[in-house]
Amino acid sequence: MAGRSDNNPSQRPLALIKSPNKITVEGKNSIGIECNNVSSHLDILTAFAANVEINLKSDDSKGLVANIKKQSGYQYCKNKQGKIGAKTQSKNVIKALPRIENVSSRRSGSDILLTWDGVPDSNILYNIEIFCDDVKLRETHTTEIPQYRMKSPTLGKQYHFQVSAKNKQGKIGAKTQSKNVIKVKKIGIKGDTMNLNECKVAFPDGTFNEQTKVWMSVGLDNSICPAEYVAITPVLDISAESTLRKNAIVQMKSWCLELKKEDFEILHFTNDTDWNIIKPDLVMQDRTIEFRCQEFSRVIAAIKRLFSAPVVKENLFYLVGKNQINFAFFNSTLSTEESVKGFYKGLDAKLLPARFNPFVLRRGDKIHVKLRVEGNPENLWFNKPVFVNDDFLKKPRHNFEFELLPIFQQYPEIVIKCEMEKNGIDREIKKFKFPLDSPRENRVRDTEPRSGEQPSLADIEDLCGLVEKIEVIPCDRNDYEKSFTDKGIYSITKPKGLALILNNTFKGIKGKERKGSEIDVKNMTTLWKKLGCKLYGNKTFPKPWESDKTGKQMKDLLGEVSEIKTKYSFIVIVIMTHGGIDKGKPVFEGSDHKLVEVKKIEEMFFNTKNGNLQNIPKFFIYQFCRGTIIDRSTIAADNKMKEPVMESSEKVCVQTDGARRMPTVSDIFVAYPTHEEHAAIRNIYEGSWFINAITNVFMRQAAKHHVADMLTIVNRAMKEKTGTNEAKAMSEQKTSLSQFFYLFPGFPV
Repeated sequence: MAGRSDNNPSQRPLALIKSPNKITVEGKNSIGIECNNVSSHLDILTAFAANVEINLKSDDSKGLVANIKKQSGYQYCKNKQGKIGAKTQSKNVIKALPRIENVSSRRSGSDILLTWDGVPDSNILYNIEIFCDDVKLRETHTTEIPQYRMKSPTLGKQYHFQVSAKNKQGKIGAKTQSKNVIKVKKIGIKGDTMNLNECKVAFPDGTFNEQTKVWMSVGLDNSICPAEYVAITPVLDISAESTLRKNAIVQMKSWCLELKKEDFEILHFTNDTDWNIIKPDLVMQDRTIEFRCQEFSRVIAAIKRLFSAPVVKENLFYLVGKNQINFAFFNSTLSTEESVKGFYKGLDAKLLPARFNPFVLRRGDKIHVKLRVEGNPENLWFNKPVFVNDDFLKKPRHNFEFELLPIFQQYPEIVIKCEMEKNGIDREIKKFKFPLDSPRENRVRDTEPRSGEQPSLADIEDLCGLVEKIEVIPCDRNDYEKSFTDKGIYSITKPKGLALILNNTFKGIKGKERKGSEIDVKNMTTLWKKLGCKLYGNKTFPKPWESDKTGKQMKDLLGEVSEIKTKYSFIVIVIMTHGGIDKGKPVFEGSDHKLVEVKKIEEMFFNTKNGNLQNIPKFFIYQFCRGTIIDRSTIAADNKMKEPVMESSEKVCVQTDGARRMPTVSDIFVAYPTHEEHAAIRNIYEGSWFINAITNVFMRQAAKHHVADMLTIVNRAMKEKTGTNEAKAMSEQKTSLSQFFYLFPGFPV
């Protein structure tokens, strides 16, 4: 043919994908397709399944392995001009393991009985995972029948479960979380309360004539709600070993707004089809419904379907697989949110940083969700209209799956723009980068302490204010002992922790004296001693926190700790001084005004420096400025509320990207008192906001929460704090922790 060149790949005929080719299981959610005899001039191999194409580049003639999330398919070659060759069907089909449905737990005698819908396949086993107070227990269980009995659950703990199908080759399917959370507690003659998610039950004095074990379950099985009603609370189920002699006082939080007592009813079920009506006593401003009940079974608050009260809906975005985005609308309750997170956790989905404000919705509203990949040549929009009807208001959760976006891996970095619009008026936009910054962001845990489960912070008006008294709450022995077998938690044994605390006051130096820092020293030394740490000192400085240190002395002390010969469970470094940026690098200042580069200090604690530092958390707490940018509205007239910004002989410049980098090695956690380029804030009479918040939160929450969760509470306190002349500061953290870092106050003994 005239004008044809055999050296032009685009003009060559597309080759047939030849046998043998096969499909193999490559993981829980993926299938591998192996194709041999792929010619080197071919640009793209396309795997096709369920009307979804996934394009993969071919670099050689030795074969190609692709991953797709489908059960079967066929392959063909496609060149860059879009021409498609002959299609070849795969020889075998991989059957996906079924998803388990209707997982629920309930009381059975003194045990918890877990049940689910069975699968009609004799080759399928069932894999059970148990979570105690949101922490997964190490052991898993396998059974051939669709039920599992958990004997003698620990009193005072709450449990939920995950069940998945498992074949005889050991492959595990998608995980399904139980619909409800269950808790067991003993109630004495003098009464007590039980709290679980948004539900609370108070047993007055004399409710029982003997100490009684009580089971409390909160779930989302709204299928029990009759057709003429719309559920507005989770399902609460209480059972006890003894009969109630007095009415218990029940509180349940609703996701429905603008409620009056006459608008809804409490349905008290005697069996699956029959119920009695209980009238509520009151409705509180926070949507909590209160009523009294003496005979317990399942109860739920519901409204007649003809009544159109507004409902609050929350939202979350998830990445499923490599390039599929799912969006979840759900009722604004902790129970529902836990269910949503559990569902996507079972899919190994990643939480995307694009959460919008809650929506107040009524029948007839319209929500429009839009997604766009910025930088995509087509700049395509993906639209999803959501129409609010009775069915939408009734169901606690709705999941929406978006079309496959252009393959993310084609771009080194992309920005995804999410837009949410209500009734064509209210609009909110979120943007995030892909790939995601940190895998830790995908592990979601609740950071808000549950009322009644542990000491509440609600009685403290200002977490960033003066710390009155430091009393650390000890953790439960069972929680500590479970950490021995949980690989997701850092091991805390003897010797426990080593803490180095450094503080420069610059006393007597005009314009630089750090008044109030002595309060910070007292807080940090007392807190870490009561958390079981040894405070580091040497012969020259047995108590290094008591006097100012030059830049060299600070580096020498830090170097000594980095070279320790003893294997501690964790290291804590607290540095409180002036800081800023010098020649584009974050630094802090010695008492002789010599500058110490932050990065050089952190490098001392890299895994390559000392084997005793490997696989243990290294926790840095910095109380110093990170730059020179100051919001002028924060400057007080007497300039006493602001941490003075260090000035060097060099021109102070804007902080570079190097200051924002994550540590390059593992198990380092850095906590800053302020955002990069900004000043930290210290009250000369009460101490630093950041140090006060850490002290107030850690001493009350370390018994139940890990360090990352506690610092989220600190962040919230810092966000809410406002000082003189509207002064603000926002703390932040950088981390490369690979496990949960619990402090376990009171242990080991």
